[in-house]
Amino acid sequence: MTGARAETIRALARAVCSGKITFEGIVNSEVFLDHLCEIPGIGKWTAQYVAMRALGEPDAFPSTDLGLLRALALESSRELEYRAEGWRPWRAYAAMYLWRLASQDTLREDRNVYRKSQKEIVESNRRSQPISMTV
Repeated sequence: MTGARAETIRALARAVCSGKITFEGIVNSEVFLDHLCEIPGIGKWTAQYVAMRALGEPDAFPSTDLGLLRALALESSRELEYRAEGWRPWRAYAAMYLWRLASQDTLREDRNVYRKSQKEIVESNRRSQPISMTV
């Protein structure tokens, strides 16, 4: 863990201990997210992820997430936000679904690469000259 990341975690812990940030009784999630983003090292992506996972906010959506952009083959977070408008108020569920699809695709690609490399090794061994040993 980098020093900056560790300091962000410590700053969040201090904010929670001092009562500046509380995860209970949140009425307005936008205000909560704004306060969260005041902590150095916490940006929009982290705040949206916290809203999604810790607060159970069904419309939280980390639109700058590279995995989501890749899953939909989009170039920018602006394009992703535009596409996700139709998913309101359930964008968090869409994000989790897209992450799952992306991870399955990655697993499939990894398996294919592994199988291909195994086949190449077998083919290479077949083509090589056998070594004879006399005792």
